[in-house]
This record gives sequence, C-alpha cells and structure tokens, in this order.
Amino acid sequence: MDKKQIEILKNKIGVLQSNDSLSLGAQNLVKLLSLSDTDEDVAKRLNELSTTSKAEFINYGKEKGLDFTEEDMNVISNELFGASDELTDADLEDVAGGITAVVAAAVGGLVAGVLLASN
Repeated sequence: MDKKQIEILKNKIGVLQSNDSLSLGAQNLVKLLSLSDTDEDVAKRLNELSTTSKAEFINYGKEKGLDFTEEDMNVISNELFGASDELTDADLEDVAGGITAVVAAAVGGLVAGVLLASN
C-alpha cells in the first residue's frame, strides 16, 4: 500500500470510531485498531497478530478489555475494504483459511507498521 492508501485506511478507521450504529463488539474492534495509533506495544502486537488465527486476535482484544466476535471482525473488514460481490465470507474462509480474520488483523498490523515506521 502506498502512503495515500494508508491515509485513506486510517481515515476510515477514524470514521468508524464515530459510527454509533456498529455493534458494541465492532466498536471494540475499532477501538483496538485505534489503540495502535497511540500505544507502540499494541501496534507491535497487532503487527505480530496479522498472521494468526481469529481466536488469537479475539483473545488479544479480551486481554485489552475489548470483546468482539468473528462476526464483528467481518463487519469491520467489510467496512474498511468493502464486501466482495464474488465470494461470500464462507467462500473466503474455505479458500483461504479465514482470510477475513487475517485482513482484519492485517489492518491492525498495517496501521501499526506505519506508525512504527513514522516514529
């Protein structure tokens, strides 16, 4: 991703922070992603989690007091990257072993990586 795409992604996360129509779990996931903007340890951990399972990512959220579900991860992934007209979430999981979770984790890793690089 180039700097412009990263900035767009960070802006989308900012917009999601003020979206009151999201479930509490989805709001918690957005909070976790946003924490990487101010907390270097969270940024590093999200970067590490970018290649792990949904369960590990969800457990890290719980460690931070931010509960969310796989469905919340799907919602935020769709908000940030758009839903695919060609493949359903089930299709993606079958093909890529849970790519929705990886994408959601990668968002955190991407934001974290950009922030770490800029410090």
